[in-house]
Amino acid sequence: MTNKKDDKAKRVQMTLKPDVVDELDRLAKEWGTTRSGMVTILTKLRVDHDSSELLAEKMKDR
Repeated sequence: MTNKKDDKAKRVQMTLKPDVVDELDRLAKEWGTTRSGMVTILTKLRVDHDSSELLAEKMKDR
């Protein structure tokens, strides 16, 4: 069971190039979310993709 304290959002500060921020904002608007929500979505997609790639590699070796 996850502790509620562990689920609290943490504030982060990032410096990004203007074109990256523009693209992030465009995607966030398209997906109906905030800039930070889009960062979360993209991060989770990347982690899931990397996990899938690792699993595919392991299955290929069988």
